Amino acid sequence: MLLMVRSFMPEDFALYAIVDMVIGFTTGAVTTGANWMMIRSVSRNGIENSERVIKSSLLYQSTYAAIIAILIYAYARYIASVILNKPDSIEYVRIAAFGVIGHVLFAFRSSLYQSAKRFRSDAKYNVISSTLFLLVVTSYIYLLNGRSMIPVCIAHVSVPAVVSIIALRKTMNIRIQSFKVHSVVSGMLVSLRKHNAQWLLVYSIMLWLNGHIHMIVITSYRPLEEIGVFTLAMKIYMMTMIVTNSVRTVLMPQLSSIANHSKIKEEIKKVLPITTVIAITILLIVPLLKPLIVPIIGTKYADAVAPLSILLVGTGLATLLSPYVSALFSLGEYKIFATGGIALVMSSIVLSMLFTTKYGGIAAAAVITSTYFLMNAYFTIAVAMRLKRADR
Repeated sequence: MLLMVRSFMPEDFALYAIVDMVIGFTTGAVTTGANWMMIRSVSRNGIENSERVIKSSLLYQSTYAAIIAILIYAYARYIASVILNKPDSIEYVRIAAFGVIGHVLFAFRSSLYQSAKRFRSDAKYNVISSTLFLLVVTSYIYLLNGRSMIPVCIAHVSVPAVVSIIALRKTMNIRIQSFKVHSVVSGMLVSLRKHNAQWLLVYSIMLWLNGHIHMIVITSYRPLEEIGVFTLAMKIYMMTMIVTNSVRTVLMPQLSSIANHSKIKEEIKKVLPITTVIAITILLIVPLLKPLIVPIIGTKYADAVAPLSILLVGTGLATLLSPYVSALFSLGEYKIFATGGIALVMSSIVLSMLFTTKYGGIAAAAVITSTYFLMNAYFTIAVAMRLKRADR
């Protein structure tokens, strides 16, 4: 990312952001919901006893990805010109169509390793994917003197897909022909009803919507330069959220395997001091962002500091409350997730249309931070009440 920022203008980086946004918007709900169900099943039953769930999830997600990819490619002109209000981004939307398939495979592979607690394997393939992408982009920029963002975007969508296919071939012996799509979808719907997990699907859809509302509004109402600057702030923010997601990655399968509420409370107490220290550390970095970041990213992206500062406050708060969110998931309280997610999306839409359309990236960052904090605080209160009730 730093290499691209140093080599391309914000307007070019905005086109890269459009590829990311289209991929994420069209895949997030399905991959999040299906993969969370797989994590829960494998964590409780073991990978050996969850073969059908794993294979069904892969086939269902792959079928969905293929259909969506075809639709995006076919309607690329309409998406770029009408929805995004950026007619020059047609080719980038078409690249995103292929990226949908790669992203689904990448998310599935990562979730499979996480559910089996094979964190080292997950990290290994993530590093391989990132390293290969860096080598391709570096070669293109410095050896070929490339200045178009199109080859960079092609590498962005193809490298993770190839690495994930190789990883899955080594991990799974899958015979797709032994499964029928309609039976797979039917089985997953039965599983959703059985575990009361339709609410988890609702929540995943809400996260999917909310994760892209801000970029869609920014892209539709603001110029390319501002889109590029805000995208950089979001990219750095998402990198810092790796800390929060890492805590959840470890805690979700661990807490899901515990049926005793007292033990869940004990695990939370063990982890909470660690997340508190991490949160405080992140918040202390915020005042130092400008002297730390601007010399690295360059003055052309200096406006990214303000929204990034607001977003990092959100990272700290999310990390602090992450043990409680993981505990809520382990308790199977999916309806609470759904109601919190619905409130998150509704408030984000209203606030984005009121403020982001007028004030751009800073307003978007404030909306993201405040709405996510309120949702996580709601989850935290819900967990505390249920664990307290269980002690009576």
